[in-house]
Amino acid sequence: MYEIQHYLTPDDGRDLYVDWLEKLRDTTAKIAVVRRVSRIELGNFGYHNFCRDGV
Repeated sequence: MYEIQHYLTPDDGRDLYVDWLEKLRDTTAKIAVVRRVSRIELGNFGYHNFCRDGV
């Protein structure tokens, strides 16, 4: 299990991810993003490469 932490702006504490997700008008895309983040929380990163060599 992984814990997703959202970035909060230092000045007013807004959550940029939630703000962006609420503004997303495409319902299908919104569902896809939420599902993907949920899978990441469960440890399923899908097809990806880890950054290495100081990146």
